[in-house]
Amino acid sequence: MLLDGPIGPKNGGTRARRRLDLGRMKAKARRVYKHARDPEKLANHLQYCSCHMCGNPRRLGEQPMQERRADAALAPDKLATAEA
Repeated sequence: MLLDGPIGPKNGGTRARRRLDLGRMKAKARRVYKHARDPEKLANHLQYCSCHMCGNPRRLGEQPMQERRADAALAPDKLATAEA
């Protein structure tokens, strides 16, 4: 159930929407972390540990995926302007 646009007082949502979202996030946490003792505790952020696969890539000196994609999208444009 996707709700787009304004969803309650001052676009902040309602209690029902927050409960619906929390239930959805808990269900996803149960699917993702089947091995965890209490996967519902991980529902708010879905980060189980801080290893190199789960953690923040900036701490490891890497760029996040969004920035790598942006750099890749801009790379052909830089080449085209340098040649002209």
